[in-house]
Amino acid sequence: MTIFKVDRDNFENTTIQTTPHRAFSSGSSGVTGSINVFPRRSHIEKELSSPPTFRGAPLAFVDNAIINYFDAVSYAISRDRANPAVNFDYNPIMDILLKIVNEVPPSQIIHNSSGTIHRLTRSVNENASFEKKRYVVDNLYPENRVEFPTSHFSYTNYHSLNFFTASQVPTQACLLYPNSASIAHESKTSGSYVVDDAFTFEFHINPKNYFTDNDSGYNAGTILHLSSSYAISLVSGSATDEKGNADKFRIQLQLSHSADVTPSKAVQGSYPNDLVFLSDDNALDINTWNHVAIRWKNERNANTGSFFVNNVEKGTFVLPSSSIAPNSYAGGSSPGNPDVLVVGNYYEGDNAGNNRQAMFFSAQVASYFGLKNLDPGVTETVPESYDFTSPLNAEIHDLKIFTGYRDNDQVYTGSIQGAETRKEKDLALHVPPFFTKHSPTRRIRKSLDATFGYLGKPVFESTENPFNAWVSFNVGGHILNLENFTRDLSTLNFPRHMSLTGAIDAAIPLPSTTATANDGIFDVPELRYRNLFLLPCDDGNFKPNFALVETGSIPSTPVKSGSLFYHYTNDLDYVDMSMIKLRELIPSQSFPQVGNQGYETIRTQSRILDQSDQYANPENPTRASYVLPAVYGRTLDNSSDEVVIFDINNLYYGEKIRPDTLQMTDASLTGSGGQITMTLKDDGNGNLYRSNSMSKNATWNSVGNVFYDKGIVVIKTPNIPLFGKNQFEMTFKGQHEVHVLKLHVIAPAATLNSSSNPSYIPVSASLNANETNPEFVAITGINFHDDNLNVIMKTKFAQPVIKRTDDRVMFRSKLDF
Repeated sequence: MTIFKVDRDNFENTTIQTTPHRAFSSGSSGVTGSINVFPRRSHIEKELSSPPTFRGAPLAFVDNAIINYFDAVSYAISRDRANPAVNFDYNPIMDILLKIVNEVPPSQIIHNSSGTIHRLTRSVNENASFEKKRYVVDNLYPENRVEFPTSHFSYTNYHSLNFFTASQVPTQACLLYPNSASIAHESKTSGSYVVDDAFTFEFHINPKNYFTDNDSGYNAGTILHLSSSYAISLVSGSATDEKGNADKFRIQLQLSHSADVTPSKAVQGSYPNDLVFLSDDNALDINTWNHVAIRWKNERNANTGSFFVNNVEKGTFVLPSSSIAPNSYAGGSSPGNPDVLVVGNYYEGDNAGNNRQAMFFSAQVASYFGLKNLDPGVTETVPESYDFTSPLNAEIHDLKIFTGYRDNDQVYTGSIQGAETRKEKDLALHVPPFFTKHSPTRRIRKSLDATFGYLGKPVFESTENPFNAWVSFNVGGHILNLENFTRDLSTLNFPRHMSLTGAIDAAIPLPSTTATANDGIFDVPELRYRNLFLLPCDDGNFKPNFALVETGSIPSTPVKSGSLFYHYTNDLDYVDMSMIKLRELIPSQSFPQVGNQGYETIRTQSRILDQSDQYANPENPTRASYVLPAVYGRTLDNSSDEVVIFDINNLYYGEKIRPDTLQMTDASLTGSGGQITMTLKDDGNGNLYRSNSMSKNATWNSVGNVFYDKGIVVIKTPNIPLFGKNQFEMTFKGQHEVHVLKLHVIAPAATLNSSSNPSYIPVSASLNANETNPEFVAITGINFHDDNLNVIMKTKFAQPVIKRTDDRVMFRSKLDF
């Protein structure tokens, strides 16, 4: 044995970065993709079980005890069989033996643990889930704020109106905007949304086809409808996919009297279909964002109008008239003024007498929902006879109506960016849809109680949060505040959310007394649709102008709670009009009735309320609400709990999740009846964005965050709060560094000439006659020692290495760690 010193020059360090691909799926069929904690498992090795004695004390399981008893019984049986005179019944003894064996608890297989991905749901108590959520909000977001720009507990104010059909949602859902007559006209109809001798309709639309299992094929879906004035619908084109389902579409325009023909029956021809026009066939692709503009002006281009899709002309039409506005109506049995603009459906009715559209905005409706009163003194909430017959199947955003003709440059600008101002020339309707802190004063739910309020009395309030904070912080339920998202920023009209509000006077029915608040909420079709009506927008070809959200000078310094702009701030309280704040949704000042002694008073009061059987809490969501929300009183956390957190075991990713590789999919959002799929991806900078459309995605639209080195994924938008509840799939690549240490050990010439092995005998290196170096040694391995000559690493060769006296040999040893 010879000892050499290994210098630093003999070391070579290398790091290899591996990116293992991981796929995980959770659903009703089970979990796939879990990782074993121990790579080497055995189905034979088991943990020792300890059955209790008759006194309850643990008794060690001893194999020898059963073996000895079994041997004794076997010996007795074999002995007695040798003696024919013995006729003993051994059944009781065998029963005792089997009882001993069967009563021993089954042993657990050792090393059988597995790592998985945990989905953390909302918490209504100070439990482990609540503490994890608070750690994420209070620690992870501040720690990563410098590295990741979206590391704030707020989400982007960029959404789309999601119209869809399913067996679990009402087909009559739509938005009704009051066509209030701002300027009366003697010879023509009047109203905020009436167009006359020129018009331009603009919108971004993502067509869907939910009729793949419907033998009747694709049905026309109406985007905009003003009775006897205009109807714009999405209809199928001639192209179909491999299954025969429509996968390309076109736009149908019905004007004046032709607008009163049901879109599915509107076929170009003679009166009343003489003003039905179609864009080019297959002008729009399925699941792709398209910008559509329809324009016309009297006496321009020989009264020729045009369809534009993504700034390319896709069809023309000739309107031989000086105006499309119908004559004013005489009333009585004749059709009345078109009092509602329908978005997302087609109104079917004669609009006369007790069927007049104004009844959608009667005095009773105005009282309940805080809307404009177009029919004073009327207690009915809907016309006597009507229907909505053409539900839209598409997502839309940045919906605009202009009462003038827009030129090519203006159409192009509108296709890529939002309006410059709320008072843009000729702009009659603008639904972005943005979240605004303004909403109508209306009946507000405080729990799932029939009174819609607290202490048994109805409450009329406006809302300033994206979701119903009272229901969330009181009983743990989710109801989206659509009223804060759907305001027409041009007229400042609020719409009536038809079939999107739930019953006006009745309590929400719950499946059982033990059901959660969300079980009850999602059992109501109108509320189910309401919670899915507004989705994160993934149109990456458009950049909205967030300055339109609020009017006034935007502060450059941090703002305080109560400020007009406080709802649009980041975690540092600086105003960012593109963000919606999720902190301090219900400040403690909101509850003066519990005293002014701070949080301890609130907590004490909450404990008293929890012991009462009178007021609502998460365990009893249908009771009347008290002035203090139960969940907030328990946790004293007023940040949004409408979040979903995924905790990924680090066995999946190693050091960190590789940026720009995470993808999550919920193939059927809760309540959608399997119609809505939600896919989220990360942008490489800790931001989660929606990625469902086949066109360019809005990667800047933050719906959540990924903390790569912690394995934490947070979906913070309240628009998809039940993401992954029933099932989800997640794929990503891990990032694991393998460090490689190479040692170059040189055995110099004229060394290692002998061996201390007792069996060593000097022999010739070979039998060749020309062998000049008859002596050699066989090197079988290398030991590496520390300064105290302790062996810390060994290298064994597969076969001995022959070294002659004058040979200089270098050995390379490698260690991975």
